[in-house]
Amino acid sequence: MEFVVISLGSRVDVESIFQKLLSEIQSSSCQLSYSILVRNILVFKEIAQASESFRPKAINAILLACCSYSKIPSLGLNQLNILAHELNVTSSTDLLAILFMPIISCWIAQKPLVEFPSLLLGCDDKRTFYVQWESDIVVICLINQQLDTVHHVAADTNNTIQGLVEKNFSQLMANILANQVKVKKMDIQNISISKICDQWLSGIIGK
Repeated sequence: MEFVVISLGSRVDVESIFQKLLSEIQSSSCQLSYSILVRNILVFKEIAQASESFRPKAINAILLACCSYSKIPSLGLNQLNILAHELNVTSSTDLLAILFMPIISCWIAQKPLVEFPSLLLGCDDKRTFYVQWESDIVVICLINQQLDTVHHVAADTNNTIQGLVEKNFSQLMANILANQVKVKKMDIQNISISKICDQWLSGIIGK
């Protein structure tokens, strides 16, 4: 259980507060009042500033709130810019870029990738977004077994899944191996990398 000091200096359980506010946004965002959404965004920003481990989740929560209410995006962007300043990062765009993989991992667990507000990363359209962040997106989606999303990215960038895997093979394999070692607590000295890769890819893309 993680405790941090936020707002008026109170010591709080980040997990319980975060989950409560996130569940409000996920379950009934269309019914929440503007003031509650504003409150949630401000708290998420404080959590992101105070807790490095919760930072990607909290930023993702701000983005989810921004997408749930038409008058919220400007407030969300303002809070992300303030957060970036507090963390000595040039802008909210740079902050999102630095934490892109963990933020996107959180996002696709809750919403389709196509709904991600890519304009905040300076991408005018989804194709630009997919091309600019292709390697990270492919790795994240394959690791999370979201093959439909990879199909969509491949179609929008005039690629095939096989082509995307080949282009991003090194990064993909590094993430697969790290994930396997972490999840299964394997002895890295006794790992057959080729066997892990073959088995994993067979399960995901039927190679």
